[in-house]
Amino acid sequence: MKPGIAILIPAIGDPALLLQCLDHVKNQTLLPDEIIILDNGLKGSLDFFSHPLGSLIRLLPFEKNLLYSAALNRAYEKTHSP
Repeated sequence: MKPGIAILIPAIGDPALLLQCLDHVKNQTLLPDEIIILDNGLKGSLDFFSHPLGSLIRLLPFEKNLLYSAALNRAYEKTHSP
C-alpha cells in the first residue's frame, strides 16, 4: 500500500481565505488523497465541494472552537490516508 497524503486545514473566520488555500493545494506537484477542513468557526458559507478538489474534501465541523492542536488531533483521527 502506497502512503497517502492527507491535508488538514484548520479554518476560522472568512471562508474566502480557505478557497485561496485550496487553490494553492491544487497547484502542488503531488495532489492529496484527501483534504479535511476543520471548521473551527467559519463565518458565512461557501460551496467548497464545487472547487476542482471538491471530491477530496471532507468538512469536519466542531460545536465549539477548539484549540489549534486539539482540532488537528481530532482531524488526524478521521484521516483515511496512512
